Amino acid sequence: MTLEYLVSLDMKGIHDYIFGTNKLREIRGASVLLDRLNRETPLNELCSGKYGQQGQDWIPIVLGGGNIKVLFRDKAKTEKFKNFLEVSFRKQTFGSKVSVTVSEKNGDNDKQWLKRIGREIQREKFLRGEQNQIMACSFFKACKACGLYPAEHPDTRIKKIRYICKSCYKKIEESEKYKNLEIYKELSKTRNELKLPREFSEIGKESKPEGYMGFIYADANRMGEYLSKIKTFNDLENFSADIHKSNLDATVSAISNNFDSNYLPVQVILAGGDDLILALPADKAIDVAIDFCGNFNINLSHREISTSAAIVICHDSLPIKNILDVAESLLKNAKLESRNNGGGTYIDFIVTSGSALEDPILKRERELTIRDSGVHRVTKRPYSHEDIKILRDNVKALKKNNFPKNKLRMLYECLFSGHDRSMLDAYYFKTRLSERHRELMNGLKLDLFPWQQKELSEYTTIIADIVELYEFIH
Repeated sequence: MTLEYLVSLDMKGIHDYIFGTNKLREIRGASVLLDRLNRETPLNELCSGKYGQQGQDWIPIVLGGGNIKVLFRDKAKTEKFKNFLEVSFRKQTFGSKVSVTVSEKNGDNDKQWLKRIGREIQREKFLRGEQNQIMACSFFKACKACGLYPAEHPDTRIKKIRYICKSCYKKIEESEKYKNLEIYKELSKTRNELKLPREFSEIGKESKPEGYMGFIYADANRMGEYLSKIKTFNDLENFSADIHKSNLDATVSAISNNFDSNYLPVQVILAGGDDLILALPADKAIDVAIDFCGNFNINLSHREISTSAAIVICHDSLPIKNILDVAESLLKNAKLESRNNGGGTYIDFIVTSGSALEDPILKRERELTIRDSGVHRVTKRPYSHEDIKILRDNVKALKKNNFPKNKLRMLYECLFSGHDRSMLDAYYFKTRLSERHRELMNGLKLDLFPWQQKELSEYTTIIADIVELYEFIH
């Protein structure tokens, strides 16, 4: 007999579950809980002796990132494990949405079977649809954290008692167990006693300038294409383990390179599969994103897989779900640029000081695109991995040489005066600079200063991006 049955679990709406509230404790707790349910819980159950021997009766293929796949020899044990997963996720997460399926090989080869499994999972997710809101009675008190479910528990850990649902209460309980996560165990190896912030405002206090937070969202490029080429479960198992280790190592390395104290003002919200979602002080966001993408690419260079990233720099009081929406739009734009250029890492970013967040790509098209003697884009975003390092180094050089910030602002404002006038004003601007500062402007390599010609009638510039990042790079 061979292993001819597969249990597949796919978690739908991971972001909705993790970002169900705007509180760091609940978000951290959701991350801790999902990590355990994806890795530790299924593996402990499999090793309990109920399912036979590993390698003979079952083999774990994928464990993590909201995705579980385990091969079995016996159909009855397959169904038993499927029921265990459904019950575990339902009891522990309450509001999460998971699809668990059992698939039989039926004489297919592995590649045919994997394709069929993908279709079966998608069909199961579609048939289940969205879960209805549970609270539908006027006698229920709504949860003060998420507002979705009936309040069942008092949250006495804050000065003013609030009443919260079972799901949010569980998240708060789990938040204290963050040191059990693999990534924090790795980060603890270089620290005597790892301490994390309890609120996003504590992250903002560590930022320069204070009160701002950086939010990084990274995701590997063209993973669907790569997965479609996998022919065997053995290849899938090796690929999954490789992606997990590469993501973990790249995250730990990027954080360790930029933070060295016991107190770590960082929250790793999600680091599963090929995804990374990270909150950190605003002035560290560019460096950490550059380091993460570089390390991730090196780790997976043998597979020719790269990652792209989005960075949102904003006030630490903004709703985290709104920040995520902006980050998703930026990431989509970065990945599109990667596809259009045949691959490679691209990073898009935005710095916003307002309280309202709208789609950054639409806003960029409306406010930073000038049509005068061609198309002038008052930004070069998204940047390739190499170009954003150059941008960062340019900002550092300007600050090191005390380039007047008000003169940068003057140069920025002249960009909106039309093609000929902007070049005339910029030329006059350069003549009034000191020789040292003029050399720095020449070092920006803008061939039609302050513009860089991209195509016959299309121009870009890095001036606006320098101005935007100036306060957040040190």
